[in-house]
Amino acid sequence: MSTAGGDAAFSRWWRLIAAALCAVGAIARLAAYAQHRSLWYDEAALALNIVQRGFVALLQPLDFLQTAPPLFLWAERLAILPSGASEWSLRAVPLAAGILTPPLMWHVARRALPPLAAIAAVALVALSPTLVHYAAEAKPYAVDAFVTLVVVDRAVSVAEPSAGRAHWWMLAIVGVLAIVSSTPAIFVLAGAVACLGLRAALGRDSRFARRTAAVGLVWAAAFAALLATVFRPLLDDDSRVGRFMHWYWATNFLTPDPPGLATKVSSILWATLTGTFVGEPAFPNATTVLLGIAAAGVLALVAARRFAFGVLLVSPFILAASASALRLYPLAERLVLFAAPLTALLLASSLMFASWPHAWRWPAWLGAAAVAAGIIVSSRGVLARLASDEGRQESRALVSEAMRERGEGLPVWVSGGGEPAWRFYSGLDDSRPSVGPDVVAAPSDATITSDVIVGSWYNSIPERIVRVVDDTAAWSKPSPWSAKESARIARLARPCALVFLAAPQPGESAALLTGVGALGGTVRDARRAVGAELYRVCFDPR
Repeated sequence: MSTAGGDAAFSRWWRLIAAALCAVGAIARLAAYAQHRSLWYDEAALALNIVQRGFVALLQPLDFLQTAPPLFLWAERLAILPSGASEWSLRAVPLAAGILTPPLMWHVARRALPPLAAIAAVALVALSPTLVHYAAEAKPYAVDAFVTLVVVDRAVSVAEPSAGRAHWWMLAIVGVLAIVSSTPAIFVLAGAVACLGLRAALGRDSRFARRTAAVGLVWAAAFAALLATVFRPLLDDDSRVGRFMHWYWATNFLTPDPPGLATKVSSILWATLTGTFVGEPAFPNATTVLLGIAAAGVLALVAARRFAFGVLLVSPFILAASASALRLYPLAERLVLFAAPLTALLLASSLMFASWPHAWRWPAWLGAAAVAAGIIVSSRGVLARLASDEGRQESRALVSEAMRERGEGLPVWVSGGGEPAWRFYSGLDDSRPSVGPDVVAAPSDATITSDVIVGSWYNSIPERIVRVVDDTAAWSKPSPWSAKESARIARLARPCALVFLAAPQPGESAALLTGVGALGGTVRDARRAVGAELYRVCFDPR
């Protein structure tokens, strides 16, 4: 895999521009980190596993139906050891991965693309609204993107003429570490094998082919071992986590099931292109424009006879889509974030036309203007994402208030969606978690302590590949759920009780309070934050 001109083409100015973009990307990620948002449901649920388990226990099925690659869990466990579990320590690993992603992109792109295209690739990942957001979240998605780039970097290295045996050993080791660090890394590794295999075939290099096959076998063995042990419950439809995952992500598989294959493809393209690199609000026809640019990037690689590099970038998408069609891997914004560096390289490859010495060459100023416009659009998306309340569940302060009032004798009812946040922020986590949002399992009358009880889940909704406006008015009417939970609150009250909800489903609080009112209860105090609510309800003593 030849470079696009060598280091001589990268002047001091190109390096300064790349460094500036990396610095801006780091500042954006630090700004998201400094917002110090409360942990949302999945973060808090995963954090409880990390806090309560040792390294070996983290290899077993996790509570709250959570899943994560083992090396990520171990890194998170190590991060909380020095100063304890907090939002700061739990988000440190994704933050580090997010900050390192743009410099690593420069290291990759400067060897594979012309200078302007390499700058564009760095800008795309440095100023990606989605990558910035997930760099400040205690989940593995920012790490997924970083791992993808590490694999691409090693694949590019072994394809260079100067590569020796040490480079192959490093590639093999990096691949094994990628498998246990990032769930979707297997798609990128398979793409690396395809890339190197094609390079061996085109060069008729039998030794290169043997080394590629050996590395591929090592990775296949490592992946099979992971599936047979840590991730085995995910493949078992009879396990709780397996049933839940297939139910929760049911509409995110690329199948003809509702809302239809065309709608699903359109939504995934939006998430992969517009959502990742533009954000909201997007310019008109943004997805179509970006898809056209990516297609131009593929054509540029083909025209430049960079077939192996093109396979490295494109094949993970094909493999992920195939796995989704087989219901093995769902596609959603955060689950395709691993491919963001690949998409950035494809988009940037379209600028190769600006460096060609023939009739297809674009004017250099046009390519520079396109990069500048992209930087402006992405920066706007980053600022909008930083200012957005989407996905926030600010439960920390409400739990603190509730704990203070609990000390004054008020019992607490906690919603199913609020249980992880309550356990994490209150420190009351001695009892086993409730069944979680598993609609297959029968709801239980869970208790955290004698005066803190957990409600069953209310109208749990699978994550959808497209947003759907539901009729929540009917949900807010009295129902068997609201009748049961309001009766539990009435029995708990002395004569008052606190009602805490986080990650509330549409209509959940209205339905519950309607049920409380039907039993003669009244709301004496209501406190609300973004994505969390706290009520004091009282019943007339009888």
